[in-house]
Amino acid sequence: MISTLYEPFRNWSENGSVYILSDMHFDDKDCKLMDPNWITPQEQIEIINRNIMKNDTFVCLGDVGRPQYLKELKVRKKILLLGNHDRRGEYHDYFDEIYHCYIR
Repeated sequence: MISTLYEPFRNWSENGSVYILSDMHFDDKDCKLMDPNWITPQEQIEIINRNIMKNDTFVCLGDVGRPQYLKELKVRKKILLLGNHDRRGEYHDYFDEIYHCYIR
């Protein structure tokens, strides 16, 4: 367990590691326009699955893109902190926990 995590989030590390990633932008055509070498969602999932284990927790810091690719992640728990490109209702079937914050 990661003792430095805030108490409500310590359960994320009970049985494994915590991996944090952001800005996957799965199937976001604008990313391919900005960078022709932007990797495909399948390549992203392969890279993630090479590093995470079934008992780990995956935390996404927003900007997921098309969420259906998340079903392919081989991980115990998926957490989302909504990004500026994410709509809350789109992700309930793909994440175990979803958080949002507002900056004033």
